[in-house]
Amino acid sequence: RNMKRLYTIRQTKNSSRRGSAGFMLIELIVALGLFATMAVISLSALLAVSYAQKAAIAGQNNFDNIRFSLEAMTKEIKAGEDFDCDPAAAGLNNCAYPSGGRSTLTFLNDQGMGVTYSLTSGQLVRRTTAPPCDTPPFCPITARAVSLSRLLFFVSGAPLTDSEQPRITIVIEGQTPGFKAGQTARLNLQTTVAARPLDQ
Repeated sequence: RNMKRLYTIRQTKNSSRRGSAGFMLIELIVALGLFATMAVISLSALLAVSYAQKAAIAGQNNFDNIRFSLEAMTKEIKAGEDFDCDPAAAGLNNCAYPSGGRSTLTFLNDQGMGVTYSLTSGQLVRRTTAPPCDTPPFCPITARAVSLSRLLFFVSGAPLTDSEQPRITIVIEGQTPGFKAGQTARLNLQTTVAARPLDQ
């Protein structure tokens, strides 16, 4: 009886150890599964944040580009003279606001060089009578990601005999990739520039 009882006790202890070992293996598998799940979730969130950050930076760069382009154009216009928004007609012509706008503006800059701003294939393009912007594709000054759908110049005081200081109103409409991935932002810009040189 004692031997039988001792064998029973040892068998019970061995069974308990095997059961404990099995339980620990299941815990390890569950822990690894939870860790893998959390790692995948964290990585997905990190990638989404990184992608959104890149989209925001690209959107900001595009907005900065259109602002810089508009500022560069207005600075050149301020110092220009002999403005004409209808080169096909004889003389220097006004294009009255709000219905007479044209998509092309031609003038002489402060160096006496002919300059033309126009809308070509969705981009604001600068063309000059001397290099480097005197041959196609001329000089696009807006980024490819910025798609312009409308560019209008309204000019008053263009004729040299009207004793008025030339005044140019610029209207730009278009779209650019927004600050969030997959979104686009509308552009609606308008500014008015008065030329510094007076009519001679």
